Amino acid sequence: MVRAAVTSRDGILVNERFHRSIDFFVFEVDGEQVQFVERRRLPSPDGRVLRDFDAVASLLRDCSIIVSLMFNGAARAALSGKGFALREGRGEISGLLLDPLPRCPKTSESKEPKSLS
Repeated sequence: MVRAAVTSRDGILVNERFHRSIDFFVFEVDGEQVQFVERRRLPSPDGRVLRDFDAVASLLRDCSIIVSLMFNGAARAALSGKGFALREGRGEISGLLLDPLPRCPKTSESKEPKSLS
């Protein structure tokens, strides 16, 4: 089983850019099952862009994958450096979470998600 955090406005679609998101929808993925766990919220950033990656890492410490419509360069570098696998995409959350390899298209390496068992 793997936990994934998703940036979304509605909890159904991946439709929010990481740097604008303060809500994260957390899901557990086990085989071909995707189960919603909870919605988590960060305090609103001072500006329009989320830059407190330590706060994100703390909030999502039990997740190994973060899925977003788009990651900016600073977010990509900071979150990858903290061990998160990143995936960019648009569409239904469950479809993106069931793809076998979490990958951010602008990252040359793919990372297998760490197991939470």
